[in-house]
Amino acid sequence: MYDDELLKRLQLERQSLAVMDYPSIAKVFDAGATSEGQPCFVMEYVAGALITEYCDQKKLRIPERLELFIKVCEGVQHAHQKAIIHRDLKPANILVAEVDGRPVPRIIDFGLAKTVEPGQFAQPTRPVPCRRGRLPLAGDNFR
Repeated sequence: MYDDELLKRLQLERQSLAVMDYPSIAKVFDAGATSEGQPCFVMEYVAGALITEYCDQKKLRIPERLELFIKVCEGVQHAHQKAIIHRDLKPANILVAEVDGRPVPRIIDFGLAKTVEPGQFAQPTRPVPCRRGRLPLAGDNFR
């Protein structure tokens, strides 16, 4: 009923999410199959809107949107540190919920994620100072 490719993708997503624990990444509590054999996940419920809709509904200014985006980037960085590349980041896969009145993005849908060997990432040739401000744009920071 469910082809091997779909089952393989769902298993990869389950494995990917199992190793990640970060506020900007939605949690998976369990995975399995229904009595009919349909694969399923038991995930954290994210009562939120797409990141673009949230920003528009709340009329967020550019600095506020960037602060929210930085949180998304931190979640992506966490996945990369676990050697996982999402490969399908888009507004539909980033929901924003409010926790204690503050927006918290949650990255979802790691179904197209790819696990890579940790050494596959390009390594900086020298430390790159990065604070919430201007980022260095010099092209020689990476090999």
